[in-house]
Amino acid sequence: MTVLFPHWESLFILHLTHIYIFMFSIFNSHNLFNQIRIPNMVNPFSDQKKFMKACDQTAENIMNAEQYDLYRKLIAEEVGELEDAVKNNDQVEQLDALIDILVVTIGAIHSMGADAEGAWNEVLQTNLAKIDPQTGKVTKRDDGKVLKPEGWKAPKLKPFLSEFK
Repeated sequence: MTVLFPHWESLFILHLTHIYIFMFSIFNSHNLFNQIRIPNMVNPFSDQKKFMKACDQTAENIMNAEQYDLYRKLIAEEVGELEDAVKNNDQVEQLDALIDILVVTIGAIHSMGADAEGAWNEVLQTNLAKIDPQTGKVTKRDDGKVLKPEGWKAPKLKPFLSEFK
């Protein structure tokens, strides 16, 4: 697999997270969470912890550098599979790769000893703060990127990190 650019994994994860949060915020802004109840609704953070424990992996607020490196490699592998699926116009494989990217990204967050769910909620709240209360919309550039409004504050993620050991 070819490297797209230095640190592309981190940038890709950040971009994917923003897309996922944007989709979540749209769903939430229409108050759909209060209108539906899904039986056996999943929590991807706890589901991945359960899977990691079954794999005898660390998933509880303890940094595991070796395991974290494994998950970073798995992210790169899954991104490569996504690119192949896009080239082949295979939507089933694209969906599979995107879900796998989410799974291994959550695994990487757990492997670094971070509180994934807490960090998710912090980032979500700061992204929702980009919505203009008057219009219910965000301000975007011509290419669609959401802009930060005046006074917007970045998420405070340090509290969700454990001590690196």
